[in-house]
Amino acid sequence: MPAGCPASERRMLMHYGPAMDDETLFAGVAGQAALVRDGELSARELTAACLNRIDVLDHRLNAFTNVMRDQALAVIRERQGRIADAIALRQKVAALRTPTAADLVRLGQLAMQAQRTALAIESFEGARTLSGATFANDLELGVLYLAARRYADARDALDRIPSSHAEYPMVLFKRAQVSVLLKEPDSAARIGRARARADPTTRELIEKERLFQ
Repeated sequence: MPAGCPASERRMLMHYGPAMDDETLFAGVAGQAALVRDGELSARELTAACLNRIDVLDHRLNAFTNVMRDQALAVIRERQGRIADAIALRQKVAALRTPTAADLVRLGQLAMQAQRTALAIESFEGARTLSGATFANDLELGVLYLAARRYADARDALDRIPSSHAEYPMVLFKRAQVSVLLKEPDSAARIGRARARADPTTRELIEKERLFQ
């Protein structure tokens, strides 16, 4: 830390993480990557230190037009396992600027992990609106609709998934559950297809599923 750094700026430098010497901060991308690779510095510490530096100096230098601070901090919080904090930061970002489909998918995944079903549904629905035919998270959306007892929506989401999907055995299992809950006439056949295409994970789930008894 510079010797003449005022106490107020010194406190700001500590806001996001540990202070870092100028040699490290100005080592360049290759030099910093080497420090991270060698274990002398973590990616989280480097990101936090760079944000610190911007906070302290940019009001004088005006070197940045767009600092993606909250996005960077959200990634740090995710890697720290602080999912609630990461969600709050991503929601803050979404409120300040129009989120991309990828932003909403990641928010939906985090909300799903935190069992915040309503937020997860809202996020994935927003991503689907933006993505159109390229939307690739109908399985997550179907599972969430099922959890929210929106069975017709779950059916529609699961029916949009092609048989080439990597998790198609899970798709068939979930679709069979929905079929039983909706009292569809072909529910027995759907259970049979789920059994025929089962993988080790879904095979165990099928055997334990009371709806299929």
